Amino acid sequence: MSTPDERESGTVREIVRHHHPERRVLLVEDRPAVSDLIKALLQSLPNIALEVETNGSDAIDAAGRNCYDAMLISTELQDMEGLDVIASLRRLPLPFCSTPIVALIGDANPAYRLAILAHGAQEVLDGPVRLDDLVRVLNRSFPSLPVNDERICGHTLSAMLRDLGQEHVPSFVARFVSETRGKLATMRSIRDHDTMQAEAHTLKGTSRSFGAFQVSLQASQLEQASRTGAPWTTINALLDAAEQSLTDAEAAYANYQLL
Repeated sequence: MSTPDERESGTVREIVRHHHPERRVLLVEDRPAVSDLIKALLQSLPNIALEVETNGSDAIDAAGRNCYDAMLISTELQDMEGLDVIASLRRLPLPFCSTPIVALIGDANPAYRLAILAHGAQEVLDGPVRLDDLVRVLNRSFPSLPVNDERICGHTLSAMLRDLGQEHVPSFVARFVSETRGKLATMRSIRDHDTMQAEAHTLKGTSRSFGAFQVSLQASQLEQASRTGAPWTTINALLDAAEQSLTDAEAAYANYQLL
């Protein structure tokens, strides 16, 4: 009789094999033998597009330029401490900071595992690496929405779907869109830089929580402009951009049946 893990592994492998579209994965590993082993294991999964970096600094650069579905990060790199790599990846701007991280560790010390998770990894995988373990953690990590749609952050919204369920997310998203549209309209009447800065700061965080990262980006720019006392023509232009980005995000939500 198969164990629950074996049954899950078989099901997971089928999900990963047949999942569409192709999943883009970044492996960060400087030990050639381990890197080659993982590449060989993942070659049996035809929809995995694997890219490899051999040091932490190059990995951070790549992760800040490309949208990956997941990253496999060795914690035993020579150029950087694994915890520092993970923390640096989490400090990248949206949407890049949201990419799920699977930490590959040789030290199974419980305290170290907790430290890795605290620094931002979603999963921790002990060596020696096995295919069933890889597909299990990748399947749990992969977002259910595209990560290359510039209107929304697929990772953030996929996590929301996992946590709340498809039946609950649309009502929260609809409320966010409605309240944000009202907030932007109200912000038009503000003529005090300190008040505008505070409102922009709130908008930045709320938009980020709902995967509207372009709105969040413009709110961040609006916050900075208000802090420096920028002309109101500049601030109004940023409000225009934020309203357009919200409209674009709303269309994306509807496209992915989140509204």
